[in-house]
Amino acid sequence: PPLADLFVSLSSLCCLDDDPLQPVTQDATVSVGGTVTLTCRVAASDNSSLQWSNTAQQTLYFGEKRALRDNRIQLHRSTGTELSITIGNVQLSDEGEYTCSIFTMPVRTARATVTVLGVCMCCVCVCVCVCASVLSINILYYALTYSITDLLAVFVLGTVVEDCM
Repeated sequence: PPLADLFVSLSSLCCLDDDPLQPVTQDATVSVGGTVTLTCRVAASDNSSLQWSNTAQQTLYFGEKRALRDNRIQLHRSTGTELSITIGNVQLSDEGEYTCSIFTMPVRTARATVTVLGVCMCCVCVCVCVCASVLSINILYYALTYSITDLLAVFVLGTVVEDCM
């Protein structure tokens, strides 16, 4: 093939990832009761509208227009190249994958994962048992830190001396 055709083929091949209309988002982590900001940006504007959808595929905002009646969700910024929203008083049920879409042909999407951290609950229980001159101390330590998809529970049960019979 002529050198010019080869150059065009190679330049289009190398630049497939440089789509100025491809939305870019970022994952976020927030604690229960906190506020999270979801930002979606495109490098260039062709006057197509950006949209944020929640984990249930419900539209939250379409450009500057609120689509879901949830006062916790507010418009932060809307320009030709950015749509940012905030979710206040975050709950565990808000955790999941949010989608930003731009309505071009074809529609382009990007996803942002919101991780919600629950409250750390810790409990230490000490049980002391005395039987026939044998002292038994059972210590139960339980620590729990959780998010809805990342539940971590640690149980440690230690016996200092043999259990009472």
